[in-house]
Amino acid sequence: MLAKWEKQWDMDFHPGKCTILRVHRKRNPIMCRYSLKNHILETDSTSTST
Repeated sequence: MLAKWEKQWDMDFHPGKCTILRVHRKRNPIMCRYSLKNHILETDSTSTST
């Protein structure tokens, strides 16, 4: 979906500069891997549950 948005708006994301920020309230959230341009995105270490 992000790749489609990137193309539509003539943007170019650099996967090495992108991170995942998870916001959730569950004790055991479902963790998924996200990728952009065949690069697995890292999770932001400041992500915490509330």
